[in-house]
Parts: sequence; C-alpha cells; structure tokens
Amino acid sequence: KGTRQSYVDLHPSGWAYTSAGGNSESTQVGTGAQTTGGSFHALLWRGTPSSLVDLSRPNDDSSSAVACTDTFQVGLYRSSRFAPPHAVRWSGTAESRVDLHPAGAYESAALAIFGDTVVGYVNLLQYERSRAVIWHGGSYEIIHPEGFDESNATSISANGDIVGYGRTASGVNVGLLWQAVPEPSSILVLALGVVGISQRFKKCQ
Repeated sequence: KGTRQSYVDLHPSGWAYTSAGGNSESTQVGTGAQTTGGSFHALLWRGTPSSLVDLSRPNDDSSSAVACTDTFQVGLYRSSRFAPPHAVRWSGTAESRVDLHPAGAYESAALAIFGDTVVGYVNLLQYERSRAVIWHGGSYEIIHPEGFDESNATSISANGDIVGYGRTASGVNVGLLWQAVPEPSSILVLALGVVGISQRFKKCQ
C-alpha cells in the first residue's frame, strides 16, 4: 500500500508457486501451482495468505484469474491440455464460474472488468487473429476496428472507456481507445453503467 514496509506476502503454505496479477479495493487475483511444474490454478485472496480461494475445478487442465472487482473475478480456463482457452467470470468460488465464451468461437479470454462489464478478446476461427470484445448483460459485442489485423481490449474505466492495442495490416502495433457514448434517449442509462460502445478509436503514440 505505497511503502516498502506495507507489503503482505500472499503466498500460502503448500503451494509451489503463486503470482498476483489483479486487484480491487479488497480482493486480489492471480495464478498458482501446487507442485513444481504442476497445472496453473486461478486464485483469489482477500488480503491474507489464509484467505486463499482456489477458483479452479477438479477437471480443469488450467485456469488463470486476471482482473477483479470486489464482487467478480475474470480470466480464462482450459478444459484439457490442448483445448483453447475460454473467457470466464467467477463470483468468489470455483462453483460460481460462468463461461463467457461465445458459441461457435475457437478461443477467448477475459482481461478486465468494471461493474458487470467485461472486456477481452475472441478468436472466432482457429487460425484467425484476436478480436477485441465486450461482454455485458449476458451478451457480447466484437469491437474490432476496421483496418486492423488484430485487436485486444485490456482495460475498462468507470465511465465505460476501453483501452487495448491493435496491429495494423502493415504489422505496426498501436494503442487503441474505444470511447463510451451515452444512450441517446437517456443519460440515466449511462449512470446505471449500461453504455453504448462506439467504433471510434484513437492511436496512442
């Protein structure tokens, strides 16, 4: 919490490896393995090593929690060693997992969350490059901008703006910003967290 002395060692006994990669006000998420070379498990903490919750299920090959709010955790899991990953959301337990993977898609991952809105990427076909995607209210929308070979959405702000990165057809990597726009009929809708996502984007130099 801002000083060298304030750190908390979240590593629990009995685990060979842990790494925390996302946090909210009261929650931390990450990945760990119980044995050296073992499969990765999505993990959740609430400030102490003893608070650890293993978000993986017994039959999962691997999973990883990437980002969180105080209520939800998001990331990905694989059902078997060579299976493509699926974007998922948890609400504090392994049993609460919701598979966000779009029907018929090859691969997906959830990379960030604010409220109940999730962003990440999806590959619709096996050899297709990633496409930035947003999940909200049980549905999803691909927000991949025209003129790009690849895109990923990696963060979402309180007002609904999304940032990520893309690769142009000429192979140049650039930062992208998708700006949220209010519903034309009501500003109240924006205040409730339901926003429209425009296809406009800005390159970040």
